[in-house]
Amino acid sequence: MTSWVVEQLKTVDDATDRAESMLRELVDEVKTLRTEVAELHSDSRSSASPLD
Repeated sequence: MTSWVVEQLKTVDDATDRAESMLRELVDEVKTLRTEVAELHSDSRSSASPLD
């Protein structure tokens, strides 16, 4: 392979690594947001129920 091809492969590998890292971060963020939404939903249900 020529050095240009090797450099292009390295660039693609680097971009793939960055994209995978960003996707992991986004998945973690979505999980956190889902938890927060579930908590808010639960809180709104409990505050909407009549008091004894």
